[in-house]
Amino acid sequence: MSDEDDNYSEDEDEYGDDDGEADNMYDIVQNEIEQRRKEKEKLEHAPEDDVINNVLRKWKKNSSIHKFVDVFKNLHAEINQNMQGGDRRKRTAESMVELERPLEVNEEHINQMLRNLRNSNTIPQVMDVFKSLHAQINQNASLYRRKETANKIVELEGVGAIYSALKDWHGQSEEFSMFAIRSLVNLTYLVEKAKTTLVRLGGIKTTISVAKKYSENYIVRSNAVGLLRNISKTDDNEMKEEVAVDACTDFCVETMKDWPDDAYIQDAGCHYFINISTVTNIKANLRRRGICTVLAIAIKFLDSDDEREKAACNAAQVAFDNYRAK
Repeated sequence: MSDEDDNYSEDEDEYGDDDGEADNMYDIVQNEIEQRRKEKEKLEHAPEDDVINNVLRKWKKNSSIHKFVDVFKNLHAEINQNMQGGDRRKRTAESMVELERPLEVNEEHINQMLRNLRNSNTIPQVMDVFKSLHAQINQNASLYRRKETANKIVELEGVGAIYSALKDWHGQSEEFSMFAIRSLVNLTYLVEKAKTTLVRLGGIKTTISVAKKYSENYIVRSNAVGLLRNISKTDDNEMKEEVAVDACTDFCVETMKDWPDDAYIQDAGCHYFINISTVTNIKANLRRRGICTVLAIAIKFLDSDDEREKAACNAAQVAFDNYRAK
């Protein structure tokens, strides 16, 4: 709450008692709801409409802005909850389909992006494709949509196209390298086949090489560690061995040491080492090289209230217990 809120009193209303202003705000919201109704004119009446109208009636009765701020918050909560699927009250079948149905993946659009990527001749062209591609699978979209899109990209041999672009263009653009490696992180997180494809193409070696080239770039380095974590999370022992080589473990250790206070890097790094701990002789090898000291870094987050830091601490404790001499 601001100092102005603290100083508010019934005797001195700093916002004023303007019924006209309240009416105007009411009309704005009514117009917005009416517009949404027109866009969804095929829907039958849904029970939440009654809730919204009741809130608006309460709002209308308040004569000054400050008195109906709480009512507006309630209205926002109702709309947000209904649109995003929080507390799912009974709705008509039509309204549930309209609000919850994922958008279909546009295969031709993805195909065109990949064709553009393969045919790009300049960094600006490549960057335009990658920004569009990244928008399709980044964390702002729903998980369902991301998985559907990622599966289609992998099916259309997009992993190979992205890897080839990374190999060919990374030397000319640090920004491009950030987008390319992040796209590979998203794909290997969402689609198992993306891991095997990337490993088969030699993508791990290239990614580590790019990350070393841009050693001061946090986004490149952290996402390279995230890629190692994703690929090492598999039941395929041969694939685990591919990412458990010295070049990979050394890179991960160096990155964890360089960013000791970053919860994402510590969490991803610890999970990577947990995942590869089943590789033959890896524990003894890494213990001799002081891995336990590195794994203990994130334990300092023990009393943190931050969710990511707590997750990193938990991963560190599991990893440390995995590797310590018993």
